[in-house]
Order: sequence, then structure tokens, then C-alpha cells
Amino acid sequence: MHWKRLSLAVLAAAGAMLAAGCGEGDSFVKDINQPVAVVASAIQDLDVRRLPHTTAEVGKDARLPEIRALRTADGFTWSVMSGGQAALVMTATLEPINGGAATRVTGRVAKGEASQAEAILPLFRDPDAMGRLFSVALERELGDYIPRSERSLLSLAERPYGAAAGTRGAALAEGMATVAAVRRGGGGIGEGPGDFGPAMSRMGEERTGGDANVSFAPGQPMVDAKR
Repeated sequence: MHWKRLSLAVLAAAGAMLAAGCGEGDSFVKDINQPVAVVASAIQDLDVRRLPHTTAEVGKDARLPEIRALRTADGFTWSVMSGGQAALVMTATLEPINGGAATRVTGRVAKGEASQAEAILPLFRDPDAMGRLFSVALERELGDYIPRSERSLLSLAERPYGAAAGTRGAALAEGMATVAAVRRGGGGIGEGPGDFGPAMSRMGEERTGGDANVSFAPGQPMVDAKR
């Protein structure tokens, strides 16, 4: 049925982004048509702990680690702390280009030297997972300067563009949160608990404009010929 294909497409896309890892190295490279001062001001308050995707991964009641931010000569670092040492370091390098009129932003994630890294949540000591979240956080802070077509799926879900896309973004975010919950429970896409009805219903409303004769409800015909 159409609703099932639609739900599988949403979950497959979300699952691919959740599973994708960038490892140590450059996880984010973007040229921003703004000078370094503007870009620095935009990302100075970045905090991966505030992302809805982080909450979906670890749970809303999880004890989040300390993250120390530092302004450097060429950008910023954010260190995930454990036992007074950095377990993982996120770095954003800001390189002036085009005579200073634009800025190349390079995000990098690397393991730190903390000897007690296991004391913090696994998510925050995993370079793959944090590289993904760091990229989303950078896109979130720089969203006003990044064309919609160049943003990631996760970033678009968090920063829906326009009233019509708001439903799609919320539904996709809900689907990704469900996927994350299944992953925490050891399941995979299409396994374990999860009610995708509300998300699919909202996406259906967006696609049909609220037409009462068209339905995306599970187990129901798409068009009610009786009406």
C-alpha cells in the first residue's frame, strides 16, 4: 500500500543518516558567503547537547557530559570532558576566502586523551556519531547562510522551511526519533516497537491538503469512493 511505501522511504532515509558515520577527519566542509566575524558569531553558541537528534539517541533524562567551548585563533573547539580531560574534541576551522568576503568552515571530530572516557555516554565518545551530530549542529547555526538544497536531511527535518514543509519536517523528525529508540533497544528498521501512524497521518494531510476523501491511514483505502 502507498502509506507503507511512504513510511519505509522515510525510515530508510532516516536510518541511513542515523547509521552513516564520518569517523575521525573532516565531517563538515562548507563555504559560507559571509566574513569570518559573522560566521564566528553564528556558531559561538553551538551545543550538540541541545539537538533533538541527541535527545532521540540518549533519552531526555540522560545525564549529559560537560562540553567546554574555546575560541581559537582560527575558529572554535568544543571538548567533551570526562574526569577533567577531553574524551572527544570537535573543531570548527574558519578560513577566510574570496578576499575575506566569504568563509570556508571545516568541522573535524577526533578522540581526546581522557583515560576515563567510558564514564560518559557512548554517543559522546563515538567520533562517527558525534561527527554526524556536529555537522547537523553547524548547519543549524549557519542555516540562514546555507541554501536549502545544500542542507542535510537531518538538518532540514530540524529547520523546516516554510509553512507547507513544517508538517514534513515534524513527521520526519518523529520517524527518526522512533528509529533511534528502536536502535537503542537492539532492533533495526522495521523491527521492534514503533507506531508510525501519527507521522504518516500528518504527512498524508500535507500531501492531500486535508482532503477528507483521501486517506493514508494503515489498512484503509486511499480514496473513499462512497463520499
